[in-house]
Amino acid sequence: MKTGTPFLSVVVICCQQERFIAQCLDGILAQKTDFPFELLISDDASTDSTGKTIAEYAAAHPAIVKPVFHQQRIGAVANGVDTFSRVTGKYAAVCEGDDYWTDPLKLQKQVNFLETHPDFSMCAHPGAILHDGMSSARHEIIYPEPGFHARFSRKGCIPLKYMLHCNALTTASAVYRWKYYGDTFRKIYPRGICPGDWYLHLLHAKEGKIGYLPDVMSVYRKHDGGMYSSLEKQEAAFFQKYKEPELAFYDAVFQLFAGRKKETELWEETYLKYLNRMLSCFLATRDETSLIWFWNRFPDRFERMLALNYFKSPPHSLLERLGRIIARMGMKEEGIRKTISRLMCKEPLP
Repeated sequence: MKTGTPFLSVVVICCQQERFIAQCLDGILAQKTDFPFELLISDDASTDSTGKTIAEYAAAHPAIVKPVFHQQRIGAVANGVDTFSRVTGKYAAVCEGDDYWTDPLKLQKQVNFLETHPDFSMCAHPGAILHDGMSSARHEIIYPEPGFHARFSRKGCIPLKYMLHCNALTTASAVYRWKYYGDTFRKIYPRGICPGDWYLHLLHAKEGKIGYLPDVMSVYRKHDGGMYSSLEKQEAAFFQKYKEPELAFYDAVFQLFAGRKKETELWEETYLKYLNRMLSCFLATRDETSLIWFWNRFPDRFERMLALNYFKSPPHSLLERLGRIIARMGMKEEGIRKTISRLMCKEPLP
């Protein structure tokens, strides 16, 4: 590891991660590179020993580790925006505080690729997913899944259409060719969106190709304290908590690709799948309040989605019953409220 003006900036955001932060920092500091890099780490007012551990690493590696300690909680998204705004390197990598890198040559391999492929705006690789607390026989899988991994490896890149279909990368796998310094990043990054990493991938994918190396070099940890993983088995709670920032994210991507017909059409398909998943969840859980919220927010899409799914639904299912009643009663708010209330109470159809 060389010292000097950073050629690459590593961004780490963390909060309440005393169990994981040392492993994260060790994986970064173990990197063997022929260029200098900095480690920008921002702690979001942790009340456990996360801050103390960061301070110890900063004292031991003052030329590399540059910490920021927020005194009041600002949230993961704001913390990320603030930290990325401090990037000074030509390239930027990210490793959240509960993830870690496993290959000491990770950064060197990815920078080598980007230095020799100027038409690529980022470089990524597959990552292991660790389900913290599960048995060792089941606790790791590789993402992207084998079919996509094989396809991306053959091409040496990830086509944009796949990134518009799903978030095909783990956060800790990406290295970006950076150009959003200081306030520029604050200005271009939409407020209140989630997931932020997917938007960051698409922001760069819009500007150039996405390189893909076949080596597994990082681990994404899922655990009960994780922002998303703590709710992934409770879909209704997930939508209640994240639906607004996720909808803001989808809108932001539409704006990002405005004027690009092909990309916008692909994103529309992904967006409709998300809305359909949300609507199906509200129907399955008989969530009357959320169904009325959904209809008020997306009245045109609500009607179209019901029409598209009407004939696919099992007889007498909630979706099929709702479709039949709406076909008779129309979409006026008074009618939809009565309809949803009747369905929730399992009253017979008129």
